[in-house]
Amino acid sequence: MNGNRRKKSIRLRKTALSAMFTALGTVILFLGGALGDLDLTVSAVASLIVLICLIEMGAGSALGVFAATSALSLILFPSYFIVPMYICFVGGYPVVKYYSEKLKKPIARLIKFLYMNAMLTALAVLGMKLYGLDSSDGELFGLIPGRYALLALYIIANMTFLLFDYCLSKLTVLYNAVLAKRIGIYKLFK
Repeated sequence: MNGNRRKKSIRLRKTALSAMFTALGTVILFLGGALGDLDLTVSAVASLIVLICLIEMGAGSALGVFAATSALSLILFPSYFIVPMYICFVGGYPVVKYYSEKLKKPIARLIKFLYMNAMLTALAVLGMKLYGLDSSDGELFGLIPGRYALLALYIIANMTFLLFDYCLSKLTVLYNAVLAKRIGIYKLFK
């Protein structure tokens, strides 16, 4: 009887913590959309919430937080471009990274880059269809002519992705080594 009570208590704590993580991620995305200029940076910060959830409660809870944050953000502020960026790029990436790094290094890298480029393509198509963005008549950063803008975007995005992946790895190590013990979330599940 006591074992069932304990399991229910842990499940309830995980659910409550997941709801708090979802709310925090949604607020971060809202603030990022309101600021407007830091879309990718703020969506990467929101993905750290998914990373912490992954470390503390596992992949199932992390996917739930990602899905709930994505759904709430789509419902509450669908016109913010930060929402598709979060959904397509960085929101679910900690879970993709977690599972891909269980494989051999070359396969893990291939999976990560396939994921990133597939999501970049989805975001580009979404941007062209929903937001009226067109790469053929504009310039990228005022430097690269429109006909090369999409290619330059893929190159820049892949280089940025390498940096993001590296930073996420280092932040995971930092969180596990220092912050997890200080924050004390793991104590909720003992």
